Amino acid sequence: MWIVQAVLAAMFAMGGVMKSTQPKEKLVGRLPWTADFSQGTVRFIGIVEFAAALGLILAALVAWARFGPYSF
Repeated sequence: MWIVQAVLAAMFAMGGVMKSTQPKEKLVGRLPWTADFSQGTVRFIGIVEFAAALGLILAALVAWARFGPYSF
């Protein structure tokens, strides 16, 4: 489960950082759907994806810290 969470968090983080830091014109080549949305909306989606990555990792760490490593 930890491996799946880490891989999913890494994917969300990479996509989130890419969408929130690169200009829309550069993203359109790789992500054609970004042409239909404003730069602000694409950045917001990137920030939400990055927050999801943090949530995946922090939720697991908090549960581990609270209940111990062998409680799952």
